[in-house]
Amino acid sequence: MKNYIDYGYDYKITKKTDETGAETYFTEFVDGEGKKQIVQIDKAVADVLTDTQKEEARTKRDNDRHCTSLDDYVDRLACRDIHPSLNDSEGMTRVQRVRKVLSLMKPNQAEILEKVFFENKTQQALANNYGISQPSVHERIERAKANFKKLYLKNFGEKPL
Repeated sequence: MKNYIDYGYDYKITKKTDETGAETYFTEFVDGEGKKQIVQIDKAVADVLTDTQKEEARTKRDNDRHCTSLDDYVDRLACRDIHPSLNDSEGMTRVQRVRKVLSLMKPNQAEILEKVFFENKTQQALANNYGISQPSVHERIERAKANFKKLYLKNFGEKPL
């Protein structure tokens, strides 16, 4: 089984329980010839593969979400408009206000709102990208929206539309 991990094949672990409660583990993958393979594996191997999948997803999510240096952070913010200070908020357009609030938010919260509302990414696409479940993405979006509303109200004295 290790050969498939080393060569980067995608695999899925499944567990089947029979009527006596005995558990049998299988891995499904597409081999180098494009054929779907199903192989029975031991519980210990399934645990190792599952842990490996979780670690790979966690690493990918962390790399996608976090900046590795101050330059990366500046580059991420460079795409956002530079706006007048909050003292000049009466002259700001709605778009400028939204961008200002996004720039005040935590980068990961601003990023998820931008992907959902500006890039029209689905929750399932984000879940696949971050390596988490769709309900987890939904919860993150709801927390980010609540934080956005709170910051908007605090800075502009009104609720966002």
